[in-house]
Amino acid sequence: VDWMSWRETTTTNAKPFYVKPVRIEEWTTWLTEQKEDAKVDPEASVWISLRKDGRVRSSGKGTPPWGKIAKTLPVDKGAWGGFLDGMDGRV
Repeated sequence: VDWMSWRETTTTNAKPFYVKPVRIEEWTTWLTEQKEDAKVDPEASVWISLRKDGRVRSSGKGTPPWGKIAKTLPVDKGAWGGFLDGMDGRV
């Protein structure tokens, strides 16, 4: 998928994978604290990958390693799967 074309040509709110941030101030505070604890430059670009239950799956500096992240995602059977589908125990 060419994300730039997709973003520019889609004018409705029915975009797949489109989310709006909430509680931005709390996320900013949390991220600042995490950077301080890890001794990461406050201006550094960072990423986080969350589990479905909100826990941090992985994180790092720079661009996320999308291929590696995709390979480690648990199987999810979708809306018709079990309640705990996608809730892997790995940290």
